[in-house]
Amino acid sequence: MAVRLAATDSVRLETRPNETRSQPYATCRNEKPEISYQETSLVKTVPLCLLTVIAESILKERLIHDVREAGARGYTITDAEGEGVRQRRVGEILGANIRLETIVSPEVADRLLGVISTEYFERYAVVAYLSTVSVIRGEKYV
Repeated sequence: MAVRLAATDSVRLETRPNETRSQPYATCRNEKPEISYQETSLVKTVPLCLLTVIAESILKERLIHDVREAGARGYTITDAEGEGVRQRRVGEILGANIRLETIVSPEVADRLLGVISTEYFERYAVVAYLSTVSVIRGEKYV
């Protein structure tokens, strides 16, 4: 498993056969599990991980189960469409896509990215990426 970090603190995953990973998948700026508030102009924020998964809609219930099992406290799902390396994916041609987003700690993000990379990448049209976000009321998410 190779992890490439982008300048925006996002993570792009590439799988290679028979390669084991020695480092966590999740790399967010907040490496500490405890909540550490950052002062902004008006409010205190906490840096956490936003995991976004774009996948075939047939995976919706499985992904929801995986998110809950990994320890996420919530998620948002919306419809998605677009074009990628596998081909164009829109509802009328190949089936609908979903976008699942969840705000989690780096540990939960690591668990989810591990499951997604091993269970879905080879067989399904799935994109997963990770970003650092500044969240108000961070205790709700960890």
